[in-house]
Amino acid sequence: MIIRICKKSLRTEHLISLSTYGLMLVLPISFYLPLNPLPEAGIIPIFISPTLYITDFFVLILLLIRLVSWRGFQPDEKCSFSNRLFIQCISPIVFIVLLGLVSIASATSTVMAMYTVLRWLIALGLYLTLLCTPLSTKKMLLFFLIGLGIQAVVGLGQFLMRSPLGIPGELALPVNISASASFSYNGLRWLRAYGLTFHPNVLGGFLGVGLFLGLAMLSRRWFTPLLWLIGIGMLTTLSRSAGIFCVLLLPVAAGWLIRKEPALRRQVFITLSGALGVGIIIIIALWGVFLRRANPLSTNAEITSLSGRGELIRLALKAIADNPVTGIGAGNFPLYISRSGSPVQRHPVHNIPLLLAAEIGILGGILWYMLWLIPSLILIKRWRSLSLWAIAFTAAWFFLGLVSLWDYYPWGLENGRLLSVFLLALCHKELI
Repeated sequence: MIIRICKKSLRTEHLISLSTYGLMLVLPISFYLPLNPLPEAGIIPIFISPTLYITDFFVLILLLIRLVSWRGFQPDEKCSFSNRLFIQCISPIVFIVLLGLVSIASATSTVMAMYTVLRWLIALGLYLTLLCTPLSTKKMLLFFLIGLGIQAVVGLGQFLMRSPLGIPGELALPVNISASASFSYNGLRWLRAYGLTFHPNVLGGFLGVGLFLGLAMLSRRWFTPLLWLIGIGMLTTLSRSAGIFCVLLLPVAAGWLIRKEPALRRQVFITLSGALGVGIIIIIALWGVFLRRANPLSTNAEITSLSGRGELIRLALKAIADNPVTGIGAGNFPLYISRSGSPVQRHPVHNIPLLLAAEIGILGGILWYMLWLIPSLILIKRWRSLSLWAIAFTAAWFFLGLVSLWDYYPWGLENGRLLSVFLLALCHKELI
């Protein structure tokens, strides 16, 4: 009887591990299948239609196994409501989901709000599962970084070939389509690196997170060329927010890691020095392109993009003023733009606190700031007693939080939201 129970427990643990590691590999992939064949005109289906993703397969298997086996699979001992830090860490994300539920009653589209909240509940379930299930952090990071390496190779291929590669699940648009993320250089149109994500900015954010997390894995020397590959991939996305915040924060994170673990000093120095050298060569080779990307007023396309973001902020502030408590409904911002008659592109505002404040009320925006900043405050207070992983995950989460002030995908897109809860779960696990 005891042997049978042990075998069942081992099988369950094995399935949970396989599902988790599979999810880590496919996490950046944005390929989606809209379930509504006739979404509203002018809105990209990913923003307005119930959708299936490749990540759903792994997430739902993981959640179902964990739910079915909850009695025989003991949670991490730190996941206790008697633990003050546990409550402090999980409260903001739990309340964001609860506010989403409340927003359904006053939503512009009740169906869209219900679907969005369902997605938020799935993300919360994944967060709690990763936080409270004993899993190998090193193995999760290994699969995550290998997946990012694959994305970097695909993105580099798109950049060099100046076109999509025709890979199944690829969402990159040809350069002759006006909506594509591309640029002119030496009389030719070049495609920014998409990988298998929704947009180069999304790939840039994922690869930036990989650089921070990879620093903690540099005790294995073969991670150095993998981080160089990830760094080159990030440069070819030409993502301003990811690039700027990596340049500002990576040296700080590296210094903190070295102070915590002096044995990493040599490998971190080699990795960052090599990355700096390669980065300088690429930037010199494409100086005109990087100069235009650094100056948002350099081209008509950039000016149009900047004014569009300003209009989205204006509409978000109007939505907040009109619905300060309950918001316009979770996931309803693109619909709100459509109803407003504004000619601006119908997608989420590029600032997650504003997006949440507009969709679920002002408290939602405040909760996002809490969710972003609490881990850093805990780390500053307790870093001497915490692990190397706590520094790496907190740095990566702080980086993504900065990106969330300039783009919507860390919560407004499914794979960005899953990236956020993955980082939060492992960050909170190490901090608690």
